[in-house]
Amino acid sequence: MATLSIAERSSSRPHAQPELVAFLQVQQIAKFKLPERLEVVENFPLTNVGKVSKKDLREDIARKLGADRAAAASATILQPQV
Repeated sequence: MATLSIAERSSSRPHAQPELVAFLQVQQIAKFKLPERLEVVENFPLTNVGKVSKKDLREDIARKLGADRAAAASATILQPQV
């Protein structure tokens, strides 16, 4: 997962994960390092001294992934069996 904080967001279109992956591939980034998901946030969570709080960032990501898994599981349960 990649988490980005955009200084100036383009109003024409949002940033997309496929575009980021394509850019990174041109830069010859190893495939295992490419993000499977992209999260755009207004601001990074900060510690008391102003550094990015990796702990809070991981917790936020885990919460979002858990919500996505729960939504996918409930969608699977609700689909009729053929």
